[in-house]
Amino acid sequence: MEYYSRRLSSAQGNYAPGKLELLGLIVCLEHWRHYLKGAKHQTVIHTDHEPLLAIKTTKNPSRMLLRWLSFIEQFDFVVKYRKGIENPADMFSRPFDTALETTSESSGIKVTDCDSAPDDKPPDLHCMDIY
Repeated sequence: MEYYSRRLSSAQGNYAPGKLELLGLIVCLEHWRHYLKGAKHQTVIHTDHEPLLAIKTTKNPSRMLLRWLSFIEQFDFVVKYRKGIENPADMFSRPFDTALETTSESSGIKVTDCDSAPDDKPPDLHCMDIY
């Protein structure tokens, strides 16, 4: 699993949520294209944004969407839906406490705090084992 991030332009900041999710897909495909183009196996992309599953079947797409669709056609991938709380990559976009709770409950990741601080204090991030 890898993580990639970049700032949105001022115009992109005004995009609707569906368009932002698709932009995220486009940006990541562009960033990792040297790995993905011509790959021997189909790439599986997990998303917590269900409308992204039907992006290739959109009726009456805008010009921008047509450009984006022509770009993604060069990649062999399938998009699979996974609820946000079941997606370990989603923990990067959640508050720390929520990320630990949902990740440990849903994916079997065990997080232990080797600091003996009381439970009402946040864990010491310099002393944490995740396995």
